[in-house]
Amino acid sequence: MGNGLIATLGSLVTERYWQLRRGAPPAPPTWRPDPRLLEVSEFEWPSRYARAPAEKWMVHVHIGLSDWVPVRRKMLSQDYSGIALARLLVDGRAYEIAFDYSDYPIINEECARRVAVYFKMQHPVGGFPGSSNVYPGGFVPASPMIYGALSSLRRLRERGEFHWDVYGRFGLEAGVEIRSRALALLTDQTSFRFLGGAGRVRYSQYLREAAAAQVCIDLPGNGDLCFRLIDYLAVGACVVAVQPRNRLHVLLEDRIHVAYVRPDLSDLLSTCEYYLKHPDERERLSRNARDFFDRYLHPRQLAGYYLQTAFEHLKLA
Repeated sequence: MGNGLIATLGSLVTERYWQLRRGAPPAPPTWRPDPRLLEVSEFEWPSRYARAPAEKWMVHVHIGLSDWVPVRRKMLSQDYSGIALARLLVDGRAYEIAFDYSDYPIINEECARRVAVYFKMQHPVGGFPGSSNVYPGGFVPASPMIYGALSSLRRLRERGEFHWDVYGRFGLEAGVEIRSRALALLTDQTSFRFLGGAGRVRYSQYLREAAAAQVCIDLPGNGDLCFRLIDYLAVGACVVAVQPRNRLHVLLEDRIHVAYVRPDLSDLLSTCEYYLKHPDERERLSRNARDFFDRYLHPRQLAGYYLQTAFEHLKLA
């Protein structure tokens, strides 16, 4: 069975699970698209993507939108690698919407000129001057599997029965230099218990390990924003990270939601030690991380942002 078919079947299972569970976020809606526009809106969503693996990433967007408006799968032309093209229909009028999920902090200018609204997931902090229809696209967890496990993962984290002090698993296919340097620092030190390395484990195991660690480390990969960061926020981890040069649609604040370290990692170990020695500060970051996910990154919240932004940009709201 091909990887594309496996991803498609997995997303269909996720969509059905979401329909049964409704996936209501624990926080009230952060964005409130005009209900009059919602009543006359629907999405036509691509039945296939330019890149087959995109199915497991874009399903987060699909299921979130389906909580707001009808979403119908349709054979839509997918003309650009790393971009999902969908159509927003408002009172019968169609607007093409681009969701750029590529790892690189650039846009496809041809696509941006073509579509009504362009959401860019690896959106540089400085933005794209001259492209007024390009907006930060947020980011998503590594797999929709996380939603079914989130309650138990959060309970595990809240119990405070930590098995490890500091946690971090990083493949070395991307971000090799900084990840190798971080792993060398973490494995050579003797001040705290570190679990991690370059080896891969099952997604469910990785999530449990993160929930059972006092501090979790995030590092850049192909793009500065990684699925790992969103997974950590969802679980409610105390995240120590190199500050990304790309941004989410809502800014993460240093020492509020995450703790940033210098790009040269010179303060990585000392920052980890600080949060190990200051449990009140550590758990404050943990609570804020979880709240950030619930308010801004939960699929329904992210979809609410997409819809409200599109309505406002199109001057419909």
